[in-house]
Amino acid sequence: MEAKKITLLKNAPYLLLLFIQTTVYALSPVTQAPFNQITNAASAVTITQQPQTVNTCTGNTATFTVEVSGIFNPMYIWQKNGVAIYDNNNVSGTGTPTLTITNSTIADAAAYTCYIYDSASNSGTQSDVAYLNAGILTQNGATTCSGTGTVITVSAVGENVQYQWYANGQANSNVNGIAIAGATQSVYAPPVDQDGTFYYYVIVYPAGYECAATVSNPIAVNIGNTSAGQASPNIIVCPNGSGTVSVTGSFGAIQWQQSADGANNWVNVVGGSGATTPNYITPNLSGTMYYRAVVGNLTCGIDYSETIAATITQTYVWTGSVSTNWHERGNWACNIVPTINENATIPAIPAMQPIVPDGTATAKSIIVENGATLTVNTGATLYIANNVIVDAGGTVTIQNNAALVQDADTNNSGLITVIKDSNPLYRLDYTMWSSPVNGQELLNFSPNTIATRFYEYGYSETNNGEFYIPVSATINFEAAKGYLIRMPDTDPLAGYYSGNASMAYTGNFTGTPNNGEVTIAASVLGNRYTAVGNPYPSPISVADFYEANSNTLNPGSAIYLWRKRNNAEAPSYATLNKVAYVANTAEGGGSEQAGFYTAETPGDWILSQGQGFIVKTAETPTVANITFNNSMRRPANASGGQPFFRQGQNQMSRLWLNITGAQNKFAQTAIVYTPEATLGLDYGYDGHLLNDSATLSLYTLGADTKLAIQARPAFTNTDVVPLGYIANSAGEYTLSPDHADGTFTQGQTVYLRDNLVGTTTDIANGYTFTTEAGTFNDRFEIVYTTEALSTNNPALAANTVIIYKDGATLNITTGIAEMTNVTIYDIRGRALYSQQGINNTKAIVTGLQPQQEMLIVEVDTAGGKVSKKVVF
Repeated sequence: MEAKKITLLKNAPYLLLLFIQTTVYALSPVTQAPFNQITNAASAVTITQQPQTVNTCTGNTATFTVEVSGIFNPMYIWQKNGVAIYDNNNVSGTGTPTLTITNSTIADAAAYTCYIYDSASNSGTQSDVAYLNAGILTQNGATTCSGTGTVITVSAVGENVQYQWYANGQANSNVNGIAIAGATQSVYAPPVDQDGTFYYYVIVYPAGYECAATVSNPIAVNIGNTSAGQASPNIIVCPNGSGTVSVTGSFGAIQWQQSADGANNWVNVVGGSGATTPNYITPNLSGTMYYRAVVGNLTCGIDYSETIAATITQTYVWTGSVSTNWHERGNWACNIVPTINENATIPAIPAMQPIVPDGTATAKSIIVENGATLTVNTGATLYIANNVIVDAGGTVTIQNNAALVQDADTNNSGLITVIKDSNPLYRLDYTMWSSPVNGQELLNFSPNTIATRFYEYGYSETNNGEFYIPVSATINFEAAKGYLIRMPDTDPLAGYYSGNASMAYTGNFTGTPNNGEVTIAASVLGNRYTAVGNPYPSPISVADFYEANSNTLNPGSAIYLWRKRNNAEAPSYATLNKVAYVANTAEGGGSEQAGFYTAETPGDWILSQGQGFIVKTAETPTVANITFNNSMRRPANASGGQPFFRQGQNQMSRLWLNITGAQNKFAQTAIVYTPEATLGLDYGYDGHLLNDSATLSLYTLGADTKLAIQARPAFTNTDVVPLGYIANSAGEYTLSPDHADGTFTQGQTVYLRDNLVGTTTDIANGYTFTTEAGTFNDRFEIVYTTEALSTNNPALAANTVIIYKDGATLNITTGIAEMTNVTIYDIRGRALYSQQGINNTKAIVTGLQPQQEMLIVEVDTAGGKVSKKVVF
C-alpha cells in the first residue's frame, strides 16, 4: 500500500492511522492550537445538527449526536475535554455520529465535542461543545499569613453550573462537611483569623440536577505566621556520602542554607537536591557541615530552623553482609573497616558475626551489643585505643594465644572470655596462673582441681620462711598475682589419671578485661620473693617489665617461671631475664621454650597472657609496688605459638652450658656478652640462681654471686668466667655446650679449664669428670684462648683422686695421672683387694662385701702415691 502523510490538526495529541480502502493516511500534529482549527479553511464538511448538552442524574444514559452534509464518507472523532476517547465499558459510538454513555457516573461529567474529517477534501471541522452535567476541571488552595485575606477557587464545565462550598475544619476529607451559607460561586474567601491548615470542598451540578453533583477533592487553606517548624536531629554520614535534613510543621517558603562552622557565613546550599523543599538531600560530604532552613517571605516575616549538624561518622557498624571476616570492607557500614581513630559497634542483627581471623583488628573503642559475638582467633590481635564495652548478653572470646591490646587507661565494662592453654602437664603437676580479667573465681577456672590444691606464695611468720600457702578455692584471682594451681584431678584422656599421659589444660578466664596500670605489693619479708603475673589479655614485654620496676626489683632478680614435673625434691623454676632464658634442671623444666628467646630480638621477648612468675624485691626498694602498665602490652604472635617478635638485630653473643649426670640429672647456665652489661650485677641482665631442692646445679660466679644467667661486657677472647656447680652425690658428670649464638656461631672455640687436674679442654664435644658431693666454685673456668692444650702429667695431689661408692662398687679416678696399682685395706690394716698393672685413669672395684666400715684405698700412679679413706 502507498502511505501518504497528511497534515490535519494543529493541536492533535495523538497519532492516528486511517485505513481507507488501500491507502494508509498518517495524521500528525504540527502546532499547538484548538481542535476546531483546521488546516483547510474552505472545508467541504457542513454540520447540520450540533450535539446538545445533556443534564441527567448519575446512572442514566446520555447520548450526543452530530449530523453533517457535503461529505461522502466522513470520519467521526469524539473528544472529552479536548482529548479523543474510544469505546470502553460504558462508552460506545466514539467513531460514529452518535456517542452513547450508559450508566453515567460523576467521572463522565465533562465537555464533549466531535471532529468530522473529510478525506476527499483533506479537511475537517469541529462541532460545538456539549456538556454532560457539570464537571470540575481544576481546584486551587491557598497559603496566607494570619489576618491576610485570600481565596480558593474551582473551575468547572457545564451549563448553568451551581456551586456550594463546604467547610470541613482540619479534616482532610470531602465528606461530612458543613455547607457555608452564601458560598455559591466558583471563588470563596475563607476566614483567616485562626492559624493552622483548614480544609474545604465544593459541590457543582447543573441547575435542577443535584442528583448529578460532582464533589471536589479537599482544598487546603494554610494560615499562620512564618515558622520554620521542627528541625530533624543531627545526622551522621559516611565519608564522601550524603544525608537528608528536614523540617516538619513549617509555614512559609523554604530555602536551605549551609555553614562550615554552624555560626557564621551562612549561604544558600550548593549542590544536593530539594533546596526549597522541607527535605533537603546534601551533596557528598568530606567534612562536617551545618544546615538550617530559612522559612517565610517579606509579608509574613522570616524564621530560621534550629541548626542541623551533618558530621562524618566516627563509628562504623558491623553489617556482616559478605562474611565473618573483620578485615572485609563489605562487612562494615560505609564499606570502611575501622581504624584506630574510629569506633566500632557490633550489633546482634547480622547473621554473620565478626571474627578476627589473623593480623590486627583496630578501633578507637568498641561496643558489642546484647546478642552479638566477637571472636579473636589464635595468632590475631584486637587493638583498641580506648575502652571495650560488652553489653549484657554480648560475647567476646579471645582464643588461645590471641590478644586484646589497649592504649588508654580507661575502664572496660562487661564480660569477655580469654582462653589460654597450659604446657602439656601430668595429673599431679602445677601451673602458675595469673588472670587477665577481673571477677574470675579460682575453682570455676579449674573446677576439677582438688579444692585444697590452690596456692599463693607468701611469707609465713609461724614457720619463719616463704612457702606456697593454700588459699580458698572460692576466692577470685587478684589482678597481677600468681597462683599455683594443680592440674585437674580427673580427665577422660587415657592414661591421664594414672600419670602416664600428659595434656594441655585449656583455661577459660571470664570477666571484665584488666586494663591500665595494675600494681601489687612487693614482698620485703624473708628472701623477698613475690609471685606476680601478667594481668592483661595480651602478652607483655620482658624488657618493659624490667624498665617499669627498676626501683622495686633486686638488681640480680630474674623472672622465675614454674617449670617441672611434680616432685618436691626437684627444683621448680626456669630463669628468664632481658638477655637469656635458662631451663629448669628438673624433668619438664621447659627446655622446649628456649627457641622463643633468641639473641636476634631480646627487646621483644614477652610473657604470655595468663602467665604467673616470681621476682625478687630489692633490699631497700624506693617503690613499694610491682607495676604493670599498658606500655608493656604486645600483640599476639601471628604464628599462633607462644608470642615473641622479630624486629631488629641485637648484637649479643650467648653461650648455654649444661651439666648432666646419672638418672637424667641436668642443670643449665647461660653466659651473655653484650655492650650494655658490666662485670658487676646489672639489673635485668644478671639472674640469681634460685636453687630450691636441686640435686644438681650449674652457675657462673660474678660479684660473689651464683648466677643462672650472667651478662658480661662485649666479648673479648681474653675473658675468664668462673664456673661453679653443686652435686648432691659423688659420681661422673659431663659438661657440654647446649646451644649458642653470636660470636660462638662464628668459629670462636670455648675451652674448659679444670684447675683440679690442670687441663684446658675444647668443650665442643663435652668434658666428662668425676667429683665428690658438694659445692665447687673454684674447679672450673671458661676461657676462649690457650697457647697449647696441656699434655704434661702434673704431680699427683690428693684432691685429684676421686673415690666414690656406686652401689656395690667403688669408682676411682685420678684425673690425667695414670694409675698403676690399687690396694684396699680395712681399718685394721688387712689387705682386702689388690690390682696391679691398671695403667688407666679410671678403675672400678667390685666384689667387696658391704660392711658399713671405713676402708683405706691406696692408689699408685706414675706421679706418686695417694691414700684415701672411704666408708663402704
